Amino acid sequence: MKLMQEAPDVELLDEIERQWQIWAAPFDESSRFVGNTSDSMFIRNSSLVSPRPFRCLYWERKFRTMLGQPLASRLTMPINLFHGVVFEVKLRGKELSDENVDCIISIPSIHRVEVHHIDATDQTFWPRLGQLIVQAPNLMELCLLHSKLLTLSPLVDALGHRSERPLDMLEFVSIKMRSSVFVELVHLVSSSKLIRSLRMTNSINDLDASLLVPAIASLDTVLLPFNDLEDDVLATISTSMTTQRLCVSNNCFTNVSALARCANLVQLDLSHNELGNAGIATVASVCLPAMSRLTNLYVYNCAFSAVGAAALFAKAVSSSTLLVLNAGRNFLGVEADDVLVPFLNHNASVTHLHLNYIGLGHDISDSLAAAFSQNSHLKQISLGENRLKDTGAAKLFAALPFPLEALDFSGNLISNDGLKSIVAHISELRQQPKRQRSAHIIQELNLRDNVFDVEHLHRHAMALATSVSNIYSNEYRPKTYDDNLC
Repeated sequence: MKLMQEAPDVELLDEIERQWQIWAAPFDESSRFVGNTSDSMFIRNSSLVSPRPFRCLYWERKFRTMLGQPLASRLTMPINLFHGVVFEVKLRGKELSDENVDCIISIPSIHRVEVHHIDATDQTFWPRLGQLIVQAPNLMELCLLHSKLLTLSPLVDALGHRSERPLDMLEFVSIKMRSSVFVELVHLVSSSKLIRSLRMTNSINDLDASLLVPAIASLDTVLLPFNDLEDDVLATISTSMTTQRLCVSNNCFTNVSALARCANLVQLDLSHNELGNAGIATVASVCLPAMSRLTNLYVYNCAFSAVGAAALFAKAVSSSTLLVLNAGRNFLGVEADDVLVPFLNHNASVTHLHLNYIGLGHDISDSLAAAFSQNSHLKQISLGENRLKDTGAAKLFAALPFPLEALDFSGNLISNDGLKSIVAHISELRQQPKRQRSAHIIQELNLRDNVFDVEHLHRHAMALATSVSNIYSNEYRPKTYDDNLC
């Protein structure tokens, strides 16, 4: 009986999984297509699929709870229940006991381990972590969080014993370390035989940053957000850098011209830096021409206006490789048309265009609508938080090049009338012969944080179900500073 309580039957889990696929998106802002624009990083730090399957989350939580219990009071559960469903383990440093290490090693599906709040004086921690690193058969990602480290030598030794299986990702999040320990990290990073990728969040001392940057030249992925790094750090970038994915978001960069040395970059995240018009113009004129392989560029919230955007989009339109461009939260205002229309009229490569919070407003020009309608290769479009209101939303929606993988119209003050116009246009599209044969017009439609009644959306549910795979909405709750009547 106890086993049945701890292990629900397969049919029940299958049904829960089905429901999770339907309802997961409102709880996990990282939907299958459109990422969460409030994330600190747009470049992923883990290869685990997002959103995570419910079955995995269920059993990972069960496993996490079990590891946190004293051994004497731990419920007896067959360890094979966790095989193939537990891929990620999170635990405190004090929970890394001999028994728990053996338990983790015995589950071959475990891919990622996160250890937080490590006691620097615990003499048993490093030997146990070393055993886990060496013996866990498929461990490929290791993250240490919220701790003070007095040494990294045991970690280096353990990684050396699995040199034929280098870690895909090594992460340090809010870690304090002395300069001597940081030097150990630099030596570790410079040996690409031990790790392929590195993430350091809020863990780099200003004085030590110049030591690290040259050492990362041979890593595949480097993520360095929230470290208060300044322009002079970039001067130490190696000219032979082979890194393909680089995130330096949430720092203090204003001039990133040195990134032109990173000719092998495929993904670049500069979000949340005060680049301004001069900085983004440098990105366009100096960096982009040198990055012939770049496919993803994220310059979200970089404090540039239409002046800087004009330089960026003019250069982006000439790229034959750029697929994803996120320039959201940079206020273009009334000059948005002057920037976007030429870009859309000549865009031949970008398929994922994210322009949340750029100040489009509700007065959408005919030229902008026509420019969107001509971009048949656009697959994902984000136009959230642009105060489109009913008129702007209806006009833009009618002009968009369907079918689309994802469309973000969230936070646009769309009322019942605007929703009615959107539904009416979808119905018109469905009546077209070529649409009747296709599966869906939109796979994901994000309508969260608009002012229409949820009940009004429910009344149109049947009309939308055949044309839109997933619709995300919520009950609108105005904030005290909302001026939605303006």
